[in-house]
Amino acid sequence: MNNTLKVSIFILLLLFTYHNTNDVYAFGSYKFQTKKPMTIEEAYKADGYTNFKEATKEFEKTFHSKINLPHNIPFKTIYRYGKVEKNSSQVTFEYLGKNFKGNQLKVIIRLNQLGEFKGGENYYTKSGTKVYIRQNPNPNHPTLLSFKKDNLQYYLILFYQDKGLEKKKIIEIANSFDI
Repeated sequence: MNNTLKVSIFILLLLFTYHNTNDVYAFGSYKFQTKKPMTIEEAYKADGYTNFKEATKEFEKTFHSKINLPHNIPFKTIYRYGKVEKNSSQVTFEYLGKNFKGNQLKVIIRLNQLGEFKGGENYYTKSGTKVYIRQNPNPNHPTLLSFKKDNLQYYLILFYQDKGLEKKKIIEIANSFDI
């Protein structure tokens, strides 16, 4: 990276919003600045993201585990990125729609368990897989879902354009995995 580009990147689990200013904000109070505006592609690349195929191949080769991704996304995806994080034995996939605030899905797949979530409910997919759902009524917080398959923990985070349908949509996503 050249010296004119100052990038301090902290993208947690959630939302990117691109503004017409030179600031790119991640959900929360984290941001990075550049001397010139960045495209969404440049921002994700600067944070180490690549395409789905490369991220899948790298994770499966590095950790000797086959991963599955959902076949049904409840919005039209405009951007799709993947990132392997070897130090935490995980891969993250981002699905972004035209309106990020209302159309974003993040799928995190880890070798190690993410831990138990409090304040949610258990649900069973059509194939009988037990999933854990945590729905937050606050429109600024996503609906979360997790499940285990083989030696992997899957964690889904959904911001959907209609908060009232978010739980239904995240269940549809879970049902579209090969689980």
